[in-house]
Amino acid sequence: MVRTPVLLIPQPKVRGMRVLLRSLLKHKAGTMLNVEFTVEPFVEGSPGAHVTAAVAAVERCGLSVDFGPFGSSFSVTKEQLPEVIAELMRAAYGNGATYVSVDVGVA
Repeated sequence: MVRTPVLLIPQPKVRGMRVLLRSLLKHKAGTMLNVEFTVEPFVEGSPGAHVTAAVAAVERCGLSVDFGPFGSSFSVTKEQLPEVIAELMRAAYGNGATYVSVDVGVA
């Protein structure tokens, strides 16, 4: 039986957050990925510190975030993905997030 590598985000409040790397490993180095994320609790028209801190964490990694009313997105290489997602999670949960949803797809 072959085990699939799994990235576990080192954040105690992230229950079951796993990104399966099997589908990403087949892509060449430098492959761009689209990441969409939503940080809760959601307050329409008034993003709290849990949202703005998550966006700022991604931007500190040198990436541009498309900030939307119901979610945000950015593009990242597969090599950068684990570090950027970990920073996003730390910032969100460290500032009061109760739930973070992350979807990753090939650009």
